[in-house]
Formats: sequence, C-alpha cells, structure tokens
Amino acid sequence: MINSDLPILFDKIGFAVSFIANLFMIYLTVFHIKKMSGTYKKMVIMFAICGIIFTLVEVIARPFAHNYNKCLAFFSLNTYLSQNLVKEIIFENYGLVMEHLVRFIIIPYASDNSLRWKNLLFCLLKGLLVWLHYAVIVYCGLRMHFNMKKELNNFSIRHRKLHKQFFYALVAQSLGPTVLLFIPAAPLLLTPLVHPYMNMEINWQTGWLFSLMSVYPPFDSIAFMLIVTEYRKVIMNRLSYMLSRHPFKRPTDAPNINESNNGPKIE
Repeated sequence: MINSDLPILFDKIGFAVSFIANLFMIYLTVFHIKKMSGTYKKMVIMFAICGIIFTLVEVIARPFAHNYNKCLAFFSLNTYLSQNLVKEIIFENYGLVMEHLVRFIIIPYASDNSLRWKNLLFCLLKGLLVWLHYAVIVYCGLRMHFNMKKELNNFSIRHRKLHKQFFYALVAQSLGPTVLLFIPAAPLLLTPLVHPYMNMEINWQTGWLFSLMSVYPPFDSIAFMLIVTEYRKVIMNRLSYMLSRHPFKRPTDAPNINESNNGPKIE
C-alpha cells in the first residue's frame, strides 16, 4: 500500500516549478524579448498562463486512477469532497474509503464479458480525443516545416535563424506531451479494453501517471527558453549581473616575505 500523500506532494512540486518557470517566461517575453512581437508573442504568453492553470487544477482536483482487470477507476485524492466493485481494492492499495472520494468508474465489459456499450463508447471516444490532439500537433508541425523551407529563402539570415529556432522549440514542445502525456495515457486507457484477451491479473496503480503529467508544463517553457537564443542571452545576462553584484570570494594564498640578504626569510 502506498502513501496517498506522495502523489499530492509531487503535484504540489509540479505546480511550484510550473508557476516559477512560466511566470519567468512571461516576464522575459513581456519586458526583455524584442525580436518576438504580435500574435506569436501573445501565443507564448497564453501558453505559459495555460501551463500554470493546468498544474493548479491538478493540485486542486488531485486526480488519480487505478486499473483493475477490465475496470478503470478514476477518483480524487481530495478527502474534503465526498458502488462497490473496487471498494476493497482502493482501500487495500491506498488506505482510502471509497465513500469519501470523488470517483468515476468505467467498466466496458460485464461479468460475462458482454459489452457495456455506453462504457465502451466512452473509452473509445476518450482515446480518439487524445490521439486526435496528437495528430493535430504532428500535422501542424509537418506543415510548418515544409512551408518554412519554401518561405525562409525570402527572409534575411537573422530572421531565418530565429524562425528555425522557433520551429526547433515547437518540436521540443511536441516531444514533451508525447513522452509525458500520450505515452503514459496509453496503458491507462487501453487496459480495460484488452483485458478480456489477456491471460493475466491486472492491479496497477496507474494514478502515478498523473503526477508525471504535471511535469509537462514546466518542461514546455524551459525547453522553449533554452532553445531560443534571445531568451538564453537575457537569462545569461541576468545571471552575470547577479553574480557580479555578489561575487564569490576566493581564498588568497599567504604571501612569501623575503627580507634583506642579512635578515631571515619567511616563506
């Protein structure tokens, strides 16, 4: 049995890191970044704000999930918010009473393995929704890549370099949800559908994947600031300024004192 306070702690850490990273990115974008303007600047700010809201909602809702054979149970670790197929499983694994939890249980197959169409349709739609978002990211990324190859020849070298950096940042931001959102979501969503065809007992604490998802918003902003040169320069200038105001004191070696030829020598 795990301590249910651990995923809550990870969510709080994710929110703190996301809040600091995204707020810092908004500050740099508004007051220090000069080469970015117009719609793209507004889009960067809006994405940073959405990252903060995303992790804040996760801290408030505290979502968790558990895969038990052909059942997928969503519930909240909040104890201040207030049936029975996975009641013992939840208590055995988390030490929590189902009556005290906000929960949503999905069972696409009945006890005789016949289909429960409403639950099955929900599983299919949520899976389709997740992968539809991912398909949009891939499609727009490829379109942007091929359009940039055609259009960049009309820009100066400086603008070519800047737009390429924006593209590389978008690629990195696409890898973030791939690793931290879509890949973790696959076993969570697919297990209830394929369990009748699997000859194994499933009792997974898959709610830990929600804690992994809270890492995505700060990763998104940090990757963007590291890839785009203007952000890196502003950050390095700020760090250099702070270090120059508070320099580290280096210990000095004791000097050798050499007196006259007739006097003693102290080394």
